[in-house]
Amino acid sequence: MLQRFLLLLLLVSSLTIHAQSTVSTWNLETCINYALQHNIQVQQANIGVESSRIDLLTAKAARMPSLNGAVSQTFSNSKVPTLDNQYVNQSQLSGRYSLSAGLVLFDGNQISKNIQQQRLQVSSDELTVQQTKKFNCCCHYASLSSNFIRQRVGKNGSTDTKRFGSTTETIETTV
Repeated sequence: MLQRFLLLLLLVSSLTIHAQSTVSTWNLETCINYALQHNIQVQQANIGVESSRIDLLTAKAARMPSLNGAVSQTFSNSKVPTLDNQYVNQSQLSGRYSLSAGLVLFDGNQISKNIQQQRLQVSSDELTVQQTKKFNCCCHYASLSSNFIRQRVGKNGSTDTKRFGSTTETIETTV
């Protein structure tokens, strides 16, 4: 029993040592890249871009000719009565085949306008992704900065004056 306990303790300690050895330090750039890659709003904006690109391809495909085909075949087997009151097996085989093609010759430049609209939509969605990334970075940076200032003020326990760019903010704390 003691041997099993020691073996279990050895395994757990080796896993702990392995887990601690894989810890790495991240710099600011790595943190920002990780946050942007895993942000839900940025991912949704990227999905919007992909959707717009698919819509653009669909709009371009409207210029291509269309070709449709259909095939159907029917087989029936039945017993049919004859004039002398006897039944005879009767088989029937039939088939239907069709092929149609279409090409838009003129539609009042509707296809061209739709393609142009979809290109603008792709550009708009790409700009939305960039704005979402910038906005999220700024919001999180402001949140982290305010938390940092609150922590410093909380440690000092007094009025702390900080200079940020060209503005001065005074933060008062009550202890």
